Amino acid sequence: MTVIAQDATAKGAPSCDILLPRVDRDSSSVMAHVIAVAFIMAGSGETARMARAPEIVAALTSVRPVKTDSVIGAIEAGGTKIVCAVGRTWQEVRDAEKFVVPTTTPDETMSRIMGWFAERNREAPIEAMGIASFGPIDFEANGISMSTPKVAWRGVSWKRAVDDVFGDMPIGYDTDTNGAVLAEWRWGAAQGRGVAVYVTVGTGIGGGLIVDGVPVHGLLHPEFGHMTVQHLSSDPFRGNCPSHGDCLEGLASGAAIKERWNRSGPQFAPDHPAWELESDYLAMAMVNIVTITSAEVIILSGGVMAIDGLLDKVREKTSTRMAGYIAKAELGPGISEYLVAPGLGSASGVVGAFALGMKAADNERPRRDARVQ
Repeated sequence: MTVIAQDATAKGAPSCDILLPRVDRDSSSVMAHVIAVAFIMAGSGETARMARAPEIVAALTSVRPVKTDSVIGAIEAGGTKIVCAVGRTWQEVRDAEKFVVPTTTPDETMSRIMGWFAERNREAPIEAMGIASFGPIDFEANGISMSTPKVAWRGVSWKRAVDDVFGDMPIGYDTDTNGAVLAEWRWGAAQGRGVAVYVTVGTGIGGGLIVDGVPVHGLLHPEFGHMTVQHLSSDPFRGNCPSHGDCLEGLASGAAIKERWNRSGPQFAPDHPAWELESDYLAMAMVNIVTITSAEVIILSGGVMAIDGLLDKVREKTSTRMAGYIAKAELGPGISEYLVAPGLGSASGVVGAFALGMKAADNERPRRDARVQ
């Protein structure tokens, strides 16, 4: 039979018994070796070529070269909505048209998400999936912890949902806020910082902590939203956290704000007294975070933080509450460069999911190559 070596430019070379695929710079050393041997045999005309051909074919079929057209899937799973994207680079994911679905029941939500990714996989192969999820999460099961307040999602496995559609696909999995702080550390407002914290204040409150590029886990993962803050005597609201009542989330989340003030519509205007109380609680939280983590930058995000003037109130009250105890400019005149908005805007979470997926793909390649050596 006659088989052509793709991209071969030497004319008059004898045909060989295998099809040699086009190989890019990122292909494994095993593939490069196989192709080199094949070309040598194709030019030798020796009977050894026929004896070695099955070995070459076996090696070619067992090595999966890195596809230049492959993409990473990214899932930012929040308690209210889930944002999905695919891309080859973080910029592509940041700028991509997102697929957004409400977080309803696990079956309905997963069906829509995985259906969308299956369509994208037909357009360009998905090499790995990154998932930055609401929690608490179970790292061993790559799923949602049994202690999550979202009862219907207890024990739901993201890994199983992905594998049911894509087989044993590599996944990177962490909290939504750890994913976000990873993205900000690599490409956003925390670049060049050794220790950084990302806090999101929305329907709930969560936080991620990164040290030298590694999101912190430890016993489980950070849960900044459930720290204790002083319940102000001027605030009669009991708090609405189902686990802790008047923890930070129970007093200062978007859900708490609406319940305290019996508000069902849009957020209050910037001059509403709700924001003075809100900034008091958030400033207490910032002092806790500064004194415990010694963070070099704290990023504040989420729908509540979008209120005009709220970030400035939190900065001022944080500096006042620190009372000069930590004698650093970042907690005095330089606090506007210390308590900051996300450098990636609203894309921090989904870009963080991309970073988790990219790491999973990178980790899988050596294991994949080792299997054929």
